[in-house]
Amino acid sequence: MKKNLLKEDKNQSGESESEIQAQSFAAELDEEIWSVQPFEPKIAEDDSLRSDQPKAKNETIFQSDFHPESPAETVRKSGLAYAAGITLVGAIVVMLFIGWGVDSFLGSSPWGIVSGIILGSVIGFYQFFRLTSQILKNKD
Repeated sequence: MKKNLLKEDKNQSGESESEIQAQSFAAELDEEIWSVQPFEPKIAEDDSLRSDQPKAKNETIFQSDFHPESPAETVRKSGLAYAAGITLVGAIVVMLFIGWGVDSFLGSSPWGIVSGIILGSVIGFYQFFRLTSQILKNKD
């Protein structure tokens, strides 16, 4: 055998011992990888998730029966929603003008306008919530 500068033995094909060891280790590792058996999970006999068991019809989770609204009900709800918005804005505007009239008559500017806006907001929101509660009621 010949020795090179790194003091490694060379065999007749010109490969060092470390290269031969690396190749044999890679071959062993390759055999181990291909010899692994596939894993199949075991399913218990009483498991309810088995796919071969028939499923109950109409089985629902977190769902209620859906009944689409009639066109008349949709129109009714749309009209109430429109009325709720108009009532809210209208009450504030009407009470604002009443407060402005009180201010001009009594000379108590700006307190009539401020109290008119506050009173209009209270009345408007009361009517708004009353109308929206009618929209959300179920008619059965």
